[in-house]
Amino acid sequence: MRLESNIKLESKKKKIFLSFEGVKTEVQYFDQLIQHRSELNINPNIEIILMMRNHTFLGWSNPLKAFKRTKYCIDNLSKNQRNVSSFISSIDEFCFYNTQLLSTKDEASSLYDSLVILIKNNFKLDKTNNFNFTHPGSIDIKECIITFINNKFKIKDLDVFIDSQFIPFNPYRDEVCLIVDRDSRSVSNNQYDTLLKYCGINKFNLFVSNPCFEFWLLLHFDEIFDIDKAELLDNKKLLIDGCEIHFCEYELKKLLPNFEKNNICFSSLINRINIAVSNEKYYEESLLTLKTELGSNFGQLLTKLFANS
Repeated sequence: MRLESNIKLESKKKKIFLSFEGVKTEVQYFDQLIQHRSELNINPNIEIILMMRNHTFLGWSNPLKAFKRTKYCIDNLSKNQRNVSSFISSIDEFCFYNTQLLSTKDEASSLYDSLVILIKNNFKLDKTNNFNFTHPGSIDIKECIITFINNKFKIKDLDVFIDSQFIPFNPYRDEVCLIVDRDSRSVSNNQYDTLLKYCGINKFNLFVSNPCFEFWLLLHFDEIFDIDKAELLDNKKLLIDGCEIHFCEYELKKLLPNFEKNNICFSSLINRINIAVSNEKYYEESLLTLKTELGSNFGQLLTKLFANS
């Protein structure tokens, strides 16, 4: 994963913080958007910040937990501070998805524990403490962590990622966008209603794909109109060649044979983004109807990011 390195604390640009329920396909997609922002004509007057999840949440997928974690981080960023545990967890997850040397959640947890001890021994900060990232001492914390991790893993762009975690949130100018799936099997109707309520109260923009992010990727192809809507919405697990795969991903692989969760084949999607935004309009886009109906409002997020919107 590559992250923008030109973000400065003193930047006067509007910042859009993208927070994800998932960690693979969604993060890859929006990270690639950032990398190709000039080609895609993304508004040069905004900065896009990708927020990583807490390492203890690896393996789960729940929109309400994603909301609570996002709110906690944003509340701290609005005070120019980071919680030690949250900060280390974000770094831990970044490392987890950027090196094969951390292949299990136990190994990720071990790195987290080591970093907690490192910060406590060197800076007298417990994991429950907060620290002000505008203070000069935060540079020492950053350098200490980078040196420790690179002695073990040599992870590319680690310094850039850590810099991206020291970005203040201005509630009068910046925006938060929470990106989730509407999976009726894992999220009840009451939970979905609660999510809408919480996002409204906290002025978070909510972007939903029902049933999953792969549906949004399917919208990049006109062939989606040949696929049965009920089967797309149901998104049942299929047994193909002895392996389980959900229906939407199965249909996507017909169009993108090399698609994998950790390789979304963005080069085959980049010139189709406008098609996806257009095709989305033939399905549900309202957050209220997305509760039960097939659709997505990700196209509205893309429109928000484009320079000519």
